[in-house]
Amino acid sequence: FENVESRVAVSSLSWSFFSGTSAAKDAMVTVAHGVVSGKKRIVCVSVNIISDTSPSLTGDDPPTDSFIAGAGNIQDELNENREFQTFYDDDNLYIITDSTGDDVTGNQFTCAVFYVDYDLY
Repeated sequence: FENVESRVAVSSLSWSFFSGTSAAKDAMVTVAHGVVSGKKRIVCVSVNIISDTSPSLTGDDPPTDSFIAGAGNIQDELNENREFQTFYDDDNLYIITDSTGDDVTGNQFTCAVFYVDYDLY
């Protein structure tokens, strides 16, 4: 780190929750997050998507229909079928299903956005 800035207290931490259906492979879902100056105020975005077909207990994978829990980006090097990314800007969240993301295509997702009441930078 070149510079670390901290603030002793946060006077307001808020959160919003969203749900929907993930996009087809190599496509994205756009969600308006409603956070003013989102890029400067969002602290964390966590997206969970149901993985539907490939997980099985025989391969030490999670069970079918379990949620893949992540803080936005899942690049599962063991199974490319579960890969997706999440980005955000001042207005929207973008949940992108990778071109190989067969197991997270068209599935239920939940999303939590945590943000503060001041610009972080």
